[in-house]
Amino acid sequence: MSEVFATCGICAANQFVTSIFKTKICIVKDCESRKALYSVYEDLYKNFVDELTKNEDFEIFLKNFQDIKFSISRTLIDLPPNSRVDLFLELFNIYEKILKHVLENSERPLYVKLNNKIVWKESILKFTKTISKLNASSDEEKVNLLKIFIGIESQQRVNRERRSRTLNIEPSATSEELIIEQKTDQQPDFISLEKVDAIYIFDFDNTLRYEIDNSLIVNNIRYLDNILNDPKKNNLVYIASCNSSRNVNEWVEQNGYKGKVFVHAAICSKGYKDLTSVVETFDDLNIDENVNKFVIGDTFKDMDSIRIIKQKITGKKAQNWYFLRSYIRSYKLVEQYLKNNPDLFLLPNGTRHIYPQTDAVFPFDAEEKFYNYNCGDLYFLPDGVLLPNLLEVGFLSTDYHNFKNIDFFQNSKELYIIAKYGDHNEHSRDIDTIENKFKNSFKVAILGRYFRASLHNRSNPASVSAVEILDFKKGNPLSNNLKLSLDNFFNEQIKNFPNIEKGNIIITSVPNSDGSYRFNKYLLELKNKIKDIDTELEIFILDDFIRQVGERGQNHNLQGVDNRMNNVKGKYAINEKYLSNQEYLGAHVFVIDDVLTSGSTFNEINETLYPYGFNFLGVVLGKHQSYPYTESMGLVSYNYLPFNESAFKEIISEAWYDMDFRVSP
Repeated sequence: MSEVFATCGICAANQFVTSIFKTKICIVKDCESRKALYSVYEDLYKNFVDELTKNEDFEIFLKNFQDIKFSISRTLIDLPPNSRVDLFLELFNIYEKILKHVLENSERPLYVKLNNKIVWKESILKFTKTISKLNASSDEEKVNLLKIFIGIESQQRVNRERRSRTLNIEPSATSEELIIEQKTDQQPDFISLEKVDAIYIFDFDNTLRYEIDNSLIVNNIRYLDNILNDPKKNNLVYIASCNSSRNVNEWVEQNGYKGKVFVHAAICSKGYKDLTSVVETFDDLNIDENVNKFVIGDTFKDMDSIRIIKQKITGKKAQNWYFLRSYIRSYKLVEQYLKNNPDLFLLPNGTRHIYPQTDAVFPFDAEEKFYNYNCGDLYFLPDGVLLPNLLEVGFLSTDYHNFKNIDFFQNSKELYIIAKYGDHNEHSRDIDTIENKFKNSFKVAILGRYFRASLHNRSNPASVSAVEILDFKKGNPLSNNLKLSLDNFFNEQIKNFPNIEKGNIIITSVPNSDGSYRFNKYLLELKNKIKDIDTELEIFILDDFIRQVGERGQNHNLQGVDNRMNNVKGKYAINEKYLSNQEYLGAHVFVIDDVLTSGSTFNEINETLYPYGFNFLGVVLGKHQSYPYTESMGLVSYNYLPFNESAFKEIISEAWYDMDFRVSP
């Protein structure tokens, strides 16, 4: 009887080792580990037998194997237990012999060698990983198993060359391209068995190329190329698309990405973007469960694919998923829209109006929630952004320092959002959107995002700032990260304030629901930090500039914009002691708050300041996110801006504003 090798981790029975692959086999017939091992043997056999040159030797070998298998199954029950052990082992040993014969004589190579590195077929990787996993093998044992396959492949190459000489044909090149064994999908020529640093999953249409004319979206292609060509990182790149497999693969080949990226298409047959096929390859490639995974797309469907896949997986695999939104300039889409509507915006003389303001151009389906470059739903903000005028990834300020801890984002850009509420005109279509509920338009500078408490995780860079904001709301001191975001914002805003003839600067905050001032300590610190800034403007730090009139409930306990607006209606007033000072009148007022939800509080404060000629700007630590979607608020005009772009400028500089977008409700 064979020597006992180990104890089965599933059923605790003895395991024995096979002669060729040195695989540990449990003696218990119905053990799950043994079933799984037999299944992976069968899978590998089927992957290569179709490419086998079926000669007389194979037919004899196969008949002998089938005879032994049948004989063992007939006599197994009647034999004593000790004899069964040898028969179990003999069955696998015979199977390994025929499998070795199939592999050596198949026309399909087991691996290719590129740049002196071995690139295994996916089925081989799956086989070795399954055996290693079920037998708790060390990395050294896995390497030894791959060395056995190297010997088999070497003999296979000799056999192919011998057959080609006999048939007087050229042997197939050993550097043939590696094709993932999933119909027409592709995978890279080289898959390193070393540690994977990050995984990037790109959407296709309107992320890498314009769907309407197949042209490249340059800023996103630049980002893709940087990932693929980073010599210090072992990054895996996927293209996961709802488009047809044929179209995506043709584009990949035409643009020089064949052999560099995985292709998974089409993956939307279930009515949503399904990343299951992508995630399944993680196990086959033995990827660390802690690796960061970034989905890069342009619509809500791309963002929601993360939520959907996390419902299907468990443990660490469901962690470290992030969404980078690709913003594109709209001119190609607008041109297409105008082409399809030739009579739109025509003037009496037959020419087209240069800046049409009164009609809608929707580049995307309204149900996808994201609309265009500078207009969308602020309840769905990505972790980071790819903008046409940025060479790197941009992050909102409160997330910026957290994401910089990830190596690839050390050179990222710190941004804020300038959002304009109530931005509508009398010609706009009458739809129930949040910006049409406010009488006068106003701007809000958004420094970060806020998530409900159930989603908080201090180890996740995407939600650290949300945890810090909640701590601050509970009465704890403002964190260093949030202080730094506010400090940087005000420092740059003051230094880059637009050249306005009159009006100084007031920095204040929204009173708490109990009438106190949550930001008074921070404002006192800010006063000392900005006193030496070189500016001709007078800067006043006034923590009690706005006071609360009477009692009001907390807005976050209310549902709906109308209820929130009614809750704060008439509840704010300017502190009378400041109205008599001429230096304050007509000032530009920065008003700080912790979380922005519907905008109703800032709207009420804007209405309070408006009659006195003050220029209002809200400044908020985090915009409340609704993920999964529970609100229906509609469009808000907004742009991502660097801190040196003034929030008080009437017209955003051309680099940060897409003049080609003309979207009305």
